[in-house]
Amino acid sequence: MTTNNVMELRAAWEGVEWALKEAQGEALEVVTDSAYLIGGVKPNGWIEAWKRNGWQTSSRKEVKNRDHWERLDRARTSHGNVSFAWVKAHNGNVGNERADTLALEMATRAQRGDPRPVHVVDGKADARGGTEVESDVREAESVARERVEGVTGLRHFVNLTNGIELLPWMRQAGLPEPIFMRLESTACEQQRFAHILDSLDASLVMSLALGEACVVYDCGSRNAKRGVPRALWYGTEFVKYALHCLWFPEQRDRRPGAVLRGYNVAAQWDKVLGDLPEGTKKRIRYYAPYARRCNPSGLLLLFGAYRATDQDNNAEFYVETLARDAEGTGGGSTVRGTVYRGVEQLQRMLASGGLLLWESGSTYSAEWHSRRESEGDDDEEDIVEGLST
Repeated sequence: MTTNNVMELRAAWEGVEWALKEAQGEALEVVTDSAYLIGGVKPNGWIEAWKRNGWQTSSRKEVKNRDHWERLDRARTSHGNVSFAWVKAHNGNVGNERADTLALEMATRAQRGDPRPVHVVDGKADARGGTEVESDVREAESVARERVEGVTGLRHFVNLTNGIELLPWMRQAGLPEPIFMRLESTACEQQRFAHILDSLDASLVMSLALGEACVVYDCGSRNAKRGVPRALWYGTEFVKYALHCLWFPEQRDRRPGAVLRGYNVAAQWDKVLGDLPEGTKKRIRYYAPYARRCNPSGLLLLFGAYRATDQDNNAEFYVETLARDAEGTGGGSTVRGTVYRGVEQLQRMLASGGLLLWESGSTYSAEWHSRRESEGDDDEEDIVEGLST
């Protein structure tokens, strides 16, 4: 048990002392989000005045955390080529977000009784340190750099089968080549959670792990008034929740909402995740090192784009549409990305095709719940029995 300021100082002097042994003579920059630390070590900072005053403040009081300040001062003086830089916390800096993630993880493990928690998020990667790992995550690091510069990739996914109906509009709108995937509404309705996760498209999961924004295009069939596919209002909500829980178990306060039809189903989904087959958990956790390295904030940008269907269960229409689409693109599909510029930009783009954006279930669920109480329940897509609280 200690204070935040003590740990900010300790992190700094441990880092500099490490450099004394491993990188003597090389220029070293310590990056921190601690204004307290920067106030002490900046040119003409507090530490110089404290030393002149015999490690007393201007009010003649003992400097707090003196032992840590002295150790940091000795280390930086011995090294001789150390500078300090301040960055804003929780603002997209990859190293800062990574440090925050590791600190939270280690604190959580300590609270659970681990007497000496150590970093084991990707032990093999740490041990190999720069050979295979660099080639494995080169693309991931590129995406992370783009996020720091304010550029986030946007990927487009067409959900089979009703999503095919939107292909002509996507071409007309000049969108890049989509990726075909399948998030089954029937599996959502039957609560086959392991199947939902096992059948997730690898490109979708990796894109989310890398911090890219992903839009799943689909058409709803059961409710002509809203046209919201179950694969979106149920499926994408569960997928976001499950991926975040399995990738970032220590970030409970940052989990996506788990709201269906006005009901909070987080407790039920937590039980579902605990009961998943080990093979399913292993498959999803495979992507965790990428997510923790490139998307440490845990923000999963998974959206849906939808409208009511005109061609539900029209197999001939789907085949013909895909055939014409393949002919128009030379029979192949080259995945190209666009740039994510926020929710409002997505809404404007989709509106040109009469589509709506599915951002989160919370607002929609609250609206549905209110209408259900005032008008009576005439909605065919009622919440699945067993999930209402």
